[in-house]
Amino acid sequence: MKLKGIHLLPQTLPRLSAWRGQEFNGFEMWVVRTEMASSGKDGAALTTNDAIKQLSPDYMIMPGIAFGLKPEK
Repeated sequence: MKLKGIHLLPQTLPRLSAWRGQEFNGFEMWVVRTEMASSGKDGAALTTNDAIKQLSPDYMIMPGIAFGLKPEK
């Protein structure tokens, strides 16, 4: 994000690690981080559900979901 000059400000939201970016083409931009924890692959689904409920996004992009990429770990 820094390479593109997009500044993110940390936000305090229930159960979410979130940052708000500047408006982009008329849309608010948010970054929400999911955690890989004891809930395993379902952790991303729960975080996504919380983000949808709290932010009501028009669009959502979920890059980096690689749970199970290295099953030996």
